[in-house]
Amino acid sequence: QWYQRRVRDDTELLVFFKTKPLVDQHWPGTDIQPACVLSDEFFVVLCEPVKDLARSRVLFEIVKLWGAVEIREAWLNQLIQTIASLPSEVATDQTPEISKLLLDIVQSQTPDNLSEEAVLSCSKLFAPPFSHILILSSSYDDLIFDVIPDITQKDIENEILLGLVIDKEVYLQLVNTELYPMIAKELTKEGRTLEFVRDAASKLRDAGNVVEGLSLLAQYTKSNYSTYLSYKSFMSWR
Repeated sequence: QWYQRRVRDDTELLVFFKTKPLVDQHWPGTDIQPACVLSDEFFVVLCEPVKDLARSRVLFEIVKLWGAVEIREAWLNQLIQTIASLPSEVATDQTPEISKLLLDIVQSQTPDNLSEEAVLSCSKLFAPPFSHILILSSSYDDLIFDVIPDITQKDIENEILLGLVIDKEVYLQLVNTELYPMIAKELTKEGRTLEFVRDAASKLRDAGNVVEGLSLLAQYTKSNYSTYLSYKSFMSWR
């Protein structure tokens, strides 16, 4: 136990020396001592004056630094609440950047450090598409299933959310909606490999959407004759 405590103390001191330059640069004039590391109260102090996205990113970097010792759900909740409290003009002007930050936070911290209840609670702090990004970034299938009917055409104009709809295979539940044409276009966009498109088409077929699977592969192969044989192979699945 003595050895473990010594290692923890040494780790906390190292974390302090890595945290201090970030605090000095982004919160000038804020006093930081070794005891501030892993302090809930100190983290709240850092969050309170945050009105820009750059500091929000730094807060996440601090959480990750402190993660060398531990990560507390309270810090992640406070961080997400801070992002939700950014001025409306920041949220409007930096929607892609905020979307990416929320994705990174939730994707990297569930299920280990963010509970299902915390993700649901935090999602209610935001309007779509941010609220949907929080849910779809998580590893909680029940939450993801519940949010599917609420996703709109305008929501998936957000590239992060559209990517999550594909990565989490939510598109299989949206085939018969007005959202699907945009999703199909994304599934077959330039740069996609034949293997990727065949996999998506197979999943559509297995979900009972054979026509959509055929259409997807046909859309991809239309300008690439070299994939014709693969297309014929796919048609034989019917």
